[in-house]
Amino acid sequence: EAAAQPVAQLEKEPAEDPAAPTKVPEGEPAEEDAESTLEICNVMQTMVEDASEKYMKMFGLCLCPRCRADVKALALNSLQPKYVVMRPGEYVPRITVYERQFNATVTAQILRACKIVSELPRHDSAQ
Repeated sequence: EAAAQPVAQLEKEPAEDPAAPTKVPEGEPAEEDAESTLEICNVMQTMVEDASEKYMKMFGLCLCPRCRADVKALALNSLQPKYVVMRPGEYVPRITVYERQFNATVTAQILRACKIVSELPRHDSAQ
């Protein structure tokens, strides 16, 4: 019988002290905090919410809560949702990228919604 060859031992990394604090690169959340700081954002909803009042004022629409909600809902129902996951500090740069890509589409749907709401407002006439 052939003699068994010894198996090479892999060097193990030194065991970490469980009481020692975990080092996280500066500016990044700790692993257990990373998921809790992530946010899900519908870029289209954000863009509609940011721009709808401007166009409502431009058209002279009523700015009551019902008319605002109707314009936003009508515009969003005509837009494909675009959900992204981001950390709070990434919000402005990420939204800016999407604004360049979808601004014309979002604006067109807001304008369409403004026209519909101006022709058929659903608020109380007492307002």
